[in-house]
Amino acid sequence: MVKHLGSKYSEAPVAMGLANNGGVIEVLSSKMGESWTIIITMPNGDSCLIVAGESWTEVPFLLKHTGAEM
Repeated sequence: MVKHLGSKYSEAPVAMGLANNGGVIEVLSSKMGESWTIIITMPNGDSCLIVAGESWTEVPFLLKHTGAEM
C-alpha cells in the first residue's frame, strides 16, 4: 500500500506509531502536503486505509520539560 501511494500520489511516510491493538499507524504525505493518507497495518500483515485528504500541514512538536510526567 505504501508503494502504491508513493507511485500514484508521491506520498511517503512522515510519522508512525504503535496503536493499543498492536497495529502500526502510518501517516503519509506528499512533499508539499497536497495529499495525505493514514493507514493501519495489523500484526498479521493486513493493512487498511483509515482516511485520506488534502492540505497536510506539519505542526512542530513542542515539549516543555516541567518536571512533571505527561
